[in-house]
Amino acid sequence: MEDDESLVKSDLMRHPGPLPAQGGEPASVARRDGDSCDAAPCPHHTVRNRRNQLHQLDVYRCALQLYRRIGAIVGQFPRGEADLRSQMRRAARSVPFNIGEGVGKRGKARAAAYTVALGEVKELIVSLDCVEIDELAASNEIVAAQDLADRIAAMLTRLIQSTNVAPL
Repeated sequence: MEDDESLVKSDLMRHPGPLPAQGGEPASVARRDGDSCDAAPCPHHTVRNRRNQLHQLDVYRCALQLYRRIGAIVGQFPRGEADLRSQMRRAARSVPFNIGEGVGKRGKARAAAYTVALGEVKELIVSLDCVEIDELAASNEIVAAQDLADRIAAMLTRLIQSTNVAPL
């Protein structure tokens, strides 16, 4: 069974990124590009470096980026699409919440939280298909969000599988 520290270390080995500020100094400000979770600084998205392990996880950072993308997409919906807007916002918000919950748990409870997050990502993929069919957002925005959702789904699937592996 993986503990929080080994989970973060294995994620950092696969997805190296800036480490949080050390010591008693305030966290610095880093900017993230909208096209990738690990991309070069961008003036459009500000994310403060954090000191805890959750913010070092690529899957969590990507989930926050997906939340931003979904917010931008649903912000363009016409007045009559309040139900879809609300549903997509709730699903997008649920993904990082459940990832955060999973990091704080162990074993089956961790896998269950990641499974809920995966289900929410899948719901967003379907919602984005509906947005595309109804022509409620630009195609390039939809594709970018779907690509990010697919990446998150793959990472969550791997994390779920790693929690279900029996210890040696």
